[in-house]
Amino acid sequence: MKVLKVAVALLLFSGLASAAPCTLGVTVQPDSPVAGQPIALSYSAPYLGFIQAPSLAIDGNQITIDQPTVHADPASLGDIPCGQRLVQVGTLPPGYYSVTVRLSTSAPISGSFIVTSAAPSCSDGMFTTDPLAPVAGKPVVLSLTRLLATNFAGQTGVSISGNEITVSDYVDNELPPITPLPARCQTASATIASLPAGAYIVHWKVIDFGVPSDAGTYTFAVVAPQGRRRAAR
Repeated sequence: MKVLKVAVALLLFSGLASAAPCTLGVTVQPDSPVAGQPIALSYSAPYLGFIQAPSLAIDGNQITIDQPTVHADPASLGDIPCGQRLVQVGTLPPGYYSVTVRLSTSAPISGSFIVTSAAPSCSDGMFTTDPLAPVAGKPVVLSLTRLLATNFAGQTGVSISGNEITVSDYVDNELPPITPLPARCQTASATIASLPAGAYIVHWKVIDFGVPSDAGTYTFAVVAPQGRRRAAR
């Protein structure tokens, strides 16, 4: 009869476990969450049983979980009962988040984690300048990375008209390759010897046997060089 009572008591504690070492704390899953990725919070507390489903509240960058608990006694010598729970949070924007798990019969559990921005996909086209802040009178390299299933057929061309720059990539799609090429991230670059300070618009074109198509329009700025400081006398 005593064994039966213990079994019934354990069934009542839906969040009670003691098979693995129990650590007081809260962790985020996955370990390094990214914006747009589903996130879950896992928390545990020794000598507690989680008897009901928790409630979840998100206020800005503060996440609060209210978890009803009861004290749990060891079922045998050396046993450490452990309350454990996994709560689905969903997706979150990039930022720093604080977590507080409020336990009804014990001190709260606190933690924090960071959600990072998702890396841009090359299928969307990634435009960059080198250097990131081009300086007037110095060379600048314009680059565009995108998803392509073909190879470039010639050197990237550049033409400049005022503050508008046209960059042209040449490809050859007249005859399909014997073995189809997989789509992959490819980067084309064009070097400009120098530009005056100002804002620029880049029209990136793809030319396939004379027929141009748009690969995207991008903007960047060239800053004036800083004046040299006079030597102190």
